[in-house]
Amino acid sequence: MTLRKTKTVNFTDDKINRMQDNIITNLDQLRNLEILDGILLEGLALTSGDNNINHGLGRSIRGWIVVRVRASATFYDKQDSTSSDTSRILVLNASAPVTIDLWVF
Repeated sequence: MTLRKTKTVNFTDDKINRMQDNIITNLDQLRNLEILDGILLEGLALTSGDNNINHGLGRSIRGWIVVRVRASATFYDKQDSTSSDTSRILVLNASAPVTIDLWVF
């Protein structure tokens, strides 16, 4: 999910234009945060061991955050040691069978 660039509107009042410029500057800083350019993957049923997850980003993954876990398990990725296409696949190792929700970015 790429955040759209904020459009400006030209006003005759210079104070409003300066305020708008300040707001857009701050929004642009937020828009450039890599963590916001992601996708929420819900209800991923993982098995114990390696799991190939199609992350849907269309580019190599920068990171991931587990946002919901429905059983006790630990996780680690194998992105640095996999032969899978990292522009499509996240290889995530789970210590036990579990269903999770995952934010990928």
